[in-house]
Amino acid sequence: MTAIYNFFIDFGFIFELVLSFALFTFFFGRRKLFWLRLIACIACLFAFSWLRDATPSDSPWWQALKYMVLYATCLGSLFFLFGESARNILFAFIGASLTQHCAFKLGDLVRYVIAPQTDIVNAVVYCGIVIAVNLFIYIFLARRRQGGFEGLPLTPILALGGAMLVVCVLFQQLFEVYGEDGGLPMYALFSSFDFIATLIILCLLYAVLQSNRMRQESRMTEHLLYLQQAQMEASKETINLINIKCHDLKKMIGTFGEKMHIEKDEVEELRRAINIYDGAVKTGNEALDILIAEKSFFCQEKGIQFNCIVDGGSLQFMKTSDIYSLFGNAIDNAIEAVCKIEDPARRIIGMTVKGSRGMITAHVENYFTGPLRFAQDLPVTTKADDRYHGFGTRSIRYIVNKYGGWVSMKAEGDIFNLNILLPVPKAPGEEVKSA
Repeated sequence: MTAIYNFFIDFGFIFELVLSFALFTFFFGRRKLFWLRLIACIACLFAFSWLRDATPSDSPWWQALKYMVLYATCLGSLFFLFGESARNILFAFIGASLTQHCAFKLGDLVRYVIAPQTDIVNAVVYCGIVIAVNLFIYIFLARRRQGGFEGLPLTPILALGGAMLVVCVLFQQLFEVYGEDGGLPMYALFSSFDFIATLIILCLLYAVLQSNRMRQESRMTEHLLYLQQAQMEASKETINLINIKCHDLKKMIGTFGEKMHIEKDEVEELRRAINIYDGAVKTGNEALDILIAEKSFFCQEKGIQFNCIVDGGSLQFMKTSDIYSLFGNAIDNAIEAVCKIEDPARRIIGMTVKGSRGMITAHVENYFTGPLRFAQDLPVTTKADDRYHGFGTRSIRYIVNKYGGWVSMKAEGDIFNLNILLPVPKAPGEEVKSA
């Protein structure tokens, strides 16, 4: 038992590093012969750790240099093991190194607080803290790298990498030398400062990751809006062409009916069939007219009842592409939800848009089935890969925020409700007149 304990005292640092690196690289793409490469890398780390202990020195600078070489070996091992971009590798290296150092410092502080116990008690407490810290960092930081985040900014990553080396290498060696001279209280003070500094850098690393994710989502949303604008133009041409052809067909049916002595009931039935395509809703807004006509065709085909009462003229202050994207995404989400419902009586979508007292209110409701979860006040996509889905609701919020509005999405029983409130911009000079 003593031999095992001494082994972990001498080489526990390597096990901690391997654990932390595993958390941050679990979803990375692995190179060929990965397991052989991994065994070789771990063997190199153990050999270096043995050489480090075999060449003792009282100089903190010499000790710091040895740790710098060790960290360089770890970084090289990541490039050797994984086929990822340099930025992703650097992110994982910094995050894992900080996680190991944070767990080490917290474990040391707790052992000081509970006072020296037996070797077994100290080892159990320390291992428990290391596992807890790694689990916490995995939940709040490491697992958010699942699937990869391309385009991580290089400058802040390099800056945080430099801060990590200062804290984990330079400060650590200086504190061990000068902190021990001041006794246990001074060492505990230095360790507390070291732990807090490490935690701050981890928080900054998390902030970089979140900022990059928001930037990527914003770019994806803008690209989606661009594609929807192109779709609107194509739909406009198609629907105009259909309306022209339907108008001509109605005239031709009446003429052919008289000449060929077709029953009036049959002629009227043909006209009603054509009216499905020719009966376009006139809302007072071209973008909404195109959108409602397009979605009505689809709903008719899928057996969905689409009811709408829309004052499109109240939306003249909005760009046509924004109108098309905003309400198009809302209707598409509703259609996707009701298509999963078997009961025809519940395959219903309702939409109202109206203006009153300088505000536009829009409401879309539909039945839905199955579980529905929310995150950041938006419904979470049910698709397996959320990297490329869920942008419909995000683009709705993006457009509403663009016009200084407010949006709410909530489920009440088996009905999903989307509510939008948009302020109508005041005309130039209106505030002066009302003053």
